[in-house]
Amino acid sequence: MTAGPGDLLAATRGTPHGFRNAGPVTARALCLYTPAGYENYFRDVHAAVTAGAEATDELLAEFRSRYRTSSYPQP
Repeated sequence: MTAGPGDLLAATRGTPHGFRNAGPVTARALCLYTPAGYENYFRDVHAAVTAGAEATDELLAEFRSRYRTSSYPQP
């Protein structure tokens, strides 16, 4: 699915999903998480990368486990 300016997307709990900016222009998004708390996953990733860590699959899996989520297996 491709979204553009003003579009609204929703990913319900348990639905495999992901977000990425495939274009050359910086994108902005407003993400809402309920219940609160999962936003800290992104804060943890940001802090680790800022401190020099590489965002490997293993590192991200460690952070996801803190918030009871997992990666969707790639085919």
